[in-house]
Amino acid sequence: MPNTTEQRQQILAGPILRRMEPGRLVIWLASQSPLDFRLQLSVDHDEWQSVLPVTHHPVRVGEHCYLHLLSFTPAAPLPQDRFIEYDLLWLDGHTKDWHVLTEWAADAAQPGQSLPRFVLRSRTDKLLHGSCRKPHHASDGGMVTAANWLAQRSEQPDQWPGALLLSGDQVYVDDVAGPMLTAIHQLINKLGLYPETIEGALVNNSKELFDSEYNYYRRGELHAASGFSTPPAWVTSNSTARANR
Repeated sequence: MPNTTEQRQQILAGPILRRMEPGRLVIWLASQSPLDFRLQLSVDHDEWQSVLPVTHHPVRVGEHCYLHLLSFTPAAPLPQDRFIEYDLLWLDGHTKDWHVLTEWAADAAQPGQSLPRFVLRSRTDKLLHGSCRKPHHASDGGMVTAANWLAQRSEQPDQWPGALLLSGDQVYVDDVAGPMLTAIHQLINKLGLYPETIEGALVNNSKELFDSEYNYYRRGELHAASGFSTPPAWVTSNSTARANR
C-alpha cells in the first residue's frame, strides 16, 4: 500500500503507550476519523501475535478529531525484561485495507529498527523523568535526549526504564511562542475543534480568548489572579466591536 499523505495525516498524534502490564496494554492516539484498530506483537523478532482491542470508545472533540484509548489483552502474559516489537494497524470505514504503522509513522522506530519496541520491566529500578517542557526554549528538547539515551541501550533491555514520568507543566499555556500559537489556531480551525469553556479567567471561553488582543503575548493578564476583578475596557470593547462587524 503506498505511503500517501492522506494516510500519514489520518493519525494526528500518537501512538503513546500509556500503560503496560503482562496481561494488558493501553495505547492512546488521536485521529481525524473514527477508526478500527488491531495490534500485532512480537517478542525478540519471534512469531507475531494479533490482538484486537478489548475496549475502544473514541471521543469526538471536533469535526475532524477523535481521541482513542485502546485497551488490549494478549492471549498469553507478555514476558518481562525482553524487547517486544509492536505494529498498530488501523482501518477506516471507506476501505478494506489495514494500514500498518510503517505507512503512517515510520519515524516511530529507533534507528536500525523497522518497528517501535518496548520493555516490560520486572522491577522499576530506573525511570525517565521530564518536567517543564517549553518547545521554544533555547536548550535542546528533553525528548530527543531521552530517545538518544534509549538508542545507546538498544541491545540492553534490562537497562531500559520501567516508566516515563512527566511532572510539572508539560504545556505552558500562558507562555507559548507567537508563531506556535498561530500554527495551533490554524490546526484548530482545520480540525474544527469544539469551543472550550474557561474558568477563573476574564474570558469565558476559547472564542473570547482567540478574539482578545492579549491572546498572543499577554495571556497572563487574562487570569482572574492578575488583579482585575472585572474585564478591562479593552476586553469588552474588542468583543463588542467584533460582534458588530
